Amino acid sequence: MLLEIAKRPASEPRSGQPQLNRIAFDRIKQDIIRCALQPGKRVTEAQLSARYAMGKAPIRAALRGLCQAGFVRAIPRRGYVIIPVTVRDVQDITQVRLLLEPTAARLAAGRIAAEQLARLSALCQVRYTPGERPREAAVSAHREFHLLIASASGNEKLAELLSGLYDEVERLIHLCLSRVIPDEMLGYRPLVEALATGDGEAASRLMIEQIELGRKRIMDALLSTSPDAEIDISDGSNKKELSLPEFVHQLNEILALSPGNEVPFRVARRLPRLLRTADLLTPEQRESSSHSYRRHTLFEDPDGRYTIEARVWQAAQSTPLYSIPFWSVIGIYEGELRESCYRRLERPDGAIRFIPNGVTHHRSGQVTYIDPAGSTLHRFDNPTSESTISIHVFGTDTRSSERLTDCYLPEDYPGAAADLPGL
Repeated sequence: MLLEIAKRPASEPRSGQPQLNRIAFDRIKQDIIRCALQPGKRVTEAQLSARYAMGKAPIRAALRGLCQAGFVRAIPRRGYVIIPVTVRDVQDITQVRLLLEPTAARLAAGRIAAEQLARLSALCQVRYTPGERPREAAVSAHREFHLLIASASGNEKLAELLSGLYDEVERLIHLCLSRVIPDEMLGYRPLVEALATGDGEAASRLMIEQIELGRKRIMDALLSTSPDAEIDISDGSNKKELSLPEFVHQLNEILALSPGNEVPFRVARRLPRLLRTADLLTPEQRESSSHSYRRHTLFEDPDGRYTIEARVWQAAQSTPLYSIPFWSVIGIYEGELRESCYRRLERPDGAIRFIPNGVTHHRSGQVTYIDPAGSTLHRFDNPTSESTISIHVFGTDTRSSERLTDCYLPEDYPGAAADLPGL
């Protein structure tokens, strides 16, 4: 300690140490929230000292505070680890949001000030281009949008609780930014309309749908391979390839041992390893069709519990708008698929309108799943000029029981495409 004091420059008085500690704390915390310090990454005092051009003393003090705040965890004699993002984190944070934010939207409807509505409308115009930096503007727009509604609710305690939660929400959003479209914020326009007209029930329902859409994107990010992040979703063997027979064996174990509501997620956790298998498909199973995407059956469970298919999509080929009564897990083997989500709204006069909830881009190695318990309609298409190959695991025997509970062709929802660009 005396040696450290002796080495301290004369221009740095001892009274300045608390300020340096705070600066170090804030800078490291912000990089954790923005995922610049990746979830699960191991760091040392020396690494962080070099990264931020600060002495070890403020870095050490900051790390102690971040340990207490739950952002990092100390590893004896090995440094620190950035707290990983887990599935339980996503579920817990989503549950809290679903308890608070729909109520805030309901309370804000009809009482929100004109200048607040104008600001919400402006935030709906904020664009984000995946892969470009800085990306903080898009995340900040999302945060400001939700917290402005909380403030407009008139309940100060509710707004305070949400403000405290949004550091964790923001970190989750940074994980899935690569899956959104440039005009993502436009999906909030129906919510702004409900707030403006004082329709509290509609505002609450639309807020729930936006939160659920965000949850799905974050879960997809956790399920998929991320080349630049260490996400705590599985054991260390997750980076290895998995043959089709090995994958089938794991599916059988999941179905035998897992509760029904956990099956799609557990299957989705195993699928990334199958997607890494270079020789998974034969040349015949890579063939496409000029009429529609082409289906190739890879495996049919003898007991009819599931089917594994490969689908080959030429440029611009798509599904109709649909929902299914069984779980489905989808992984991108090559190329890219775009998933557009809608909700079906029936007007008092019997007319049907399809309201877009958002668009997610799934790229090579990434995974998503469809929960039959949800009310969302889905549409998948290949938005690229190249072929795409996807692997689908359906929780049914598609030879006899695949059916769509709702199926709408593009001509059934012509106005929906105008509501959200890119569809």
